[in-house]
Amino acid sequence: MVASSTPIKIFFNEEIRKDEHEKFINSMTAAKRAKMLADLCKSGTTWTVSPKGSRSVKRVALIGQARRWNHFLKANLIPTTHNEIVSKECMESLHSIIVGRN
Repeated sequence: MVASSTPIKIFFNEEIRKDEHEKFINSMTAAKRAKMLADLCKSGTTWTVSPKGSRSVKRVALIGQARRWNHFLKANLIPTTHNEIVSKECMESLHSIIVGRN
């Protein structure tokens, strides 16, 4: 579930910008998931899919900038006790940060 920041922006009288990250998540396709892997991971990385259908990748598969941003997200914004795997949701956030989506 993605929380909306619109009420906060209205309260502080800030400009409401289009949420490109939410649009990206809501329009997720197999091709977009493959593009995330290509942009964020070493060549040949594939998704690990749990029996319940959750997708993740191993942290060691991340490349340079994605690895550094993952550490920041994991330590500050999206706390997790899973240090060796990166969830699909975290991968989506990493991708939006790196490509510059609002």
